[in-house]
Amino acid sequence: MEEASSSEVKALPLPPQHQVFVNFRGEELRNSFVSHLRSALVRHGVNIFIDTNEQKGKPLHVFFQRIEESRIALAIFSVRYTESKWCLNELVKMKECMDKGKLLIIPIFYKVKAYEVRYQKGRFGYVFKNLRNADVHQKNQWSEALSSVADRIGFSFDGKSDENNFINGIVEDVKEALSKILLDKTKDAFVYHSKNTSMSSGSEKHEIYGLKQRLEELKEKLDLDCEETRILGVVGMPGIGKTTLAREIYETLRCKFLRHGLIQDIRRTSKELGLDCLPALLLEELLGVRIPDIESTRCAYESYKMELYTHKVLVVLDDVSDKEQIDVLLGRCDWIRQGSRIVIATSDKSLIQDVADYTYVVPQLNHKDGLGHFARYAFDHHSNIHNNEVIMKLSKEFVHYGRGHPLVLKLLGADLNGKDEDHWKTKLATLAENSSQNIRDVLQVSYDELSQEHKDIFLDIACFRSEDESYIASLLDSSEAASEIKALMNKFMINVSEDRVEMHDLLYTFARELCRRAYTQDERGPHRLWHHQDITGVLKNIEEGAEVRGIFLNMNEMKREMSLDSYTFKPMHGLRYLKIYSSHCPQQCKPNNKINLPDGLNFPLNEVRYLHWLQFPLKEIPPDFNPRNLVDLMLPHSKIERIWSNDKDKGSDSEPLFSICFPGSELPSWFCHEAVGPVLELRMPPHWHENRLAGVALCAVVSFPKSEEHINCFSVKCTFKLEVKEGSWIEFSFPVGRWSNQGNIVENIASEHVFIGYISWSKIFKRLENQHFSSSNPSKSTQSSKCSPTKASLNFMVIDGTSEIPRIEVLKCGLRFFKGAGSSGNYLKKLEVKEAEQNLSAEKVSEDCTHVVKTCPEQSQETVTTEVEASPEKADNAEFQINITPREGEAQPQPRPCSKTSKWACFTCCDFQKLL
Repeated sequence: MEEASSSEVKALPLPPQHQVFVNFRGEELRNSFVSHLRSALVRHGVNIFIDTNEQKGKPLHVFFQRIEESRIALAIFSVRYTESKWCLNELVKMKECMDKGKLLIIPIFYKVKAYEVRYQKGRFGYVFKNLRNADVHQKNQWSEALSSVADRIGFSFDGKSDENNFINGIVEDVKEALSKILLDKTKDAFVYHSKNTSMSSGSEKHEIYGLKQRLEELKEKLDLDCEETRILGVVGMPGIGKTTLAREIYETLRCKFLRHGLIQDIRRTSKELGLDCLPALLLEELLGVRIPDIESTRCAYESYKMELYTHKVLVVLDDVSDKEQIDVLLGRCDWIRQGSRIVIATSDKSLIQDVADYTYVVPQLNHKDGLGHFARYAFDHHSNIHNNEVIMKLSKEFVHYGRGHPLVLKLLGADLNGKDEDHWKTKLATLAENSSQNIRDVLQVSYDELSQEHKDIFLDIACFRSEDESYIASLLDSSEAASEIKALMNKFMINVSEDRVEMHDLLYTFARELCRRAYTQDERGPHRLWHHQDITGVLKNIEEGAEVRGIFLNMNEMKREMSLDSYTFKPMHGLRYLKIYSSHCPQQCKPNNKINLPDGLNFPLNEVRYLHWLQFPLKEIPPDFNPRNLVDLMLPHSKIERIWSNDKDKGSDSEPLFSICFPGSELPSWFCHEAVGPVLELRMPPHWHENRLAGVALCAVVSFPKSEEHINCFSVKCTFKLEVKEGSWIEFSFPVGRWSNQGNIVENIASEHVFIGYISWSKIFKRLENQHFSSSNPSKSTQSSKCSPTKASLNFMVIDGTSEIPRIEVLKCGLRFFKGAGSSGNYLKKLEVKEAEQNLSAEKVSEDCTHVVKTCPEQSQETVTTEVEASPEKADNAEFQINITPREGEAQPQPRPCSKTSKWACFTCCDFQKLL
């Protein structure tokens, strides 16, 4: 008989006896995790034994016999595992069989840490130490069994990853272990090593990308040489690495303190065991002894104050989610000796504002560290797939999507591991609209902890991200909008940069998915609708509109025209945001209106704050519409002749950009078009050069070489190529930014810098005219008469004088157009831009830019001059002061109907930014 191959070994039939004994806390896991694990094992032909398999009426000791009959045992440790003395007795029996070489035990740590089980620490240890009616000998036996079994290689599940994948990994390793047992044909000894990457023995430690720099920054803030007590807050969005950083700083510094304590998973611990257990956990960590029940958390430390005060302490509190948790754990802080260090890790900055002396915001991984972190999970160490050029290019795209978020990169990498090239491409194509379930689970935790009001505001902001903060505040249906925005910032659900409210791409996709899921699953509103099929369904079925809060309909996605009943919007009493637009040609050479109102429109709504309707088909806004809450009205390319009898027009304003460089690895989120690498290709919409542009912002992320060679000066240049006709191109170049080491000062340059430059439209237009691309006379223009997109290519490079410096790499690049308010000179005023004081990390460039005058109802309209002063005191957080002063003696501008009040109008008024 031929010798069986390894692949044939896995297909061997498994023996009929009970081979896998499952030890678990029934009340906690029977109907959830264990039920799913059991089903998976049975499906794969594995014979398992759990307590429900045994005939009722037999003595409990029959389970010991079943353990002896088994070849493998799964010990599933959960938070409340030690509440069951029978679980512990089974574990002791399992250990006896294991010590005799007759049983292989695979530990599974379900939402507990391996070290908590091994040393009976944390929540797990708290439950164990509070067991009632157990003698010392018995507890010692249990403790020894826990330590011995938990010291073996096993599986760990933290509740954040996909449980199905976790179970599949267990099943595969159980089958492999059984196959090895069959080959050995003996029960004498078992040596088991898993190839599954989700298993960890704790002995092998990989490099954690970006950790070294972050630890150094933390140690600098903690400053152990300082004799004062310091409380440091470590903050950041969920999954950014706060827990990893908190534990590493604890492991690094614990040897410098006689007393130290690390309390992890405080959010979950307080939820499952209550706040009262927290002081006992911390005291046990600091004093190393079991603490009896504490009757009052307010005086938890009174009995131990003298003992605690004899030494400085290092305390690290991880995953704090409520201010009360800090109050209970630290009390009045009168037990903390001078010179101690307290670290609090949380996703809510507001919790530590009155507690922490210093705050450290955990940064995202830079591009290189992100790529390394992603690759660790995406590629097996023995795989050659990383040599595939296409896969490596896709890897950079996935890293770019993850925006330096460690947990997202880990989940994406693990999901792609072992998949083929087509799967990678499909996954990347769908991420923008549909994130993976694992990522949603991580973000859902933070979302669920928001109040209902904060949830509504978060979802509203997702409709208007990258807009001016004051503009968004005016749109929100809240009297405390500014404070609500601040609250979401503290929870890292949004951020404000350069007075613009931004939202991480992951959170933006998550918000839109929440809205779509809430509507399609018929959950209670309010609903915000983006998908054209959902919107057309609501518009056709009037009764479904009562719960609608926002409608954002892109007519370009509609396959055919539709006519609306005049009473379509009447039930929508809660409607606040209505936008009907098209991503088609902004000049509307080919009319794209697909919404008809044959019987007119009844619009008896008074809550609408935002009304944009492209090609509004009526000559007048319905008289029953009450605009008392209206903030923004725009009706471009419409048949409108009169808005309402007492017209109140609104204006818009803009401000110039700047030229600056600073350390960083990400493009600012307000760049609409971006690419990984030095080349950005796009299709410019028809008539793009005729749309009264104000200018163009260019951005490049540059990576410095890690070498001893000093670089004194270089420039970042962008070459702009436009297709005149098929196969024929014109090109011209513009500077993006410049870096110089003044005085040949030797300094430590960060590995990556962001360069941003602004080019006025007058310069671009002059280049186009010189090459006969655009002309005021359409007959002389190459493309002005064509209603078709224009291909464009931007190539960014780093040069030393005139030659390219190949060792300095452009990692990413971006583009954004800025549009002026109108062709009349009354609407445009030249900006006086004051030169900023230059330093080594930033450089200010003066440009001719356009400023659009903001006009408000019942206010005098004055032309203004803007002075922009760059104050780059901190290279990674350049601050800009804007002083606006009236200029006397100038002609007053005529009011414009219904322009946006946001500071920048980047073609968004024309609603074709998706094409640009």
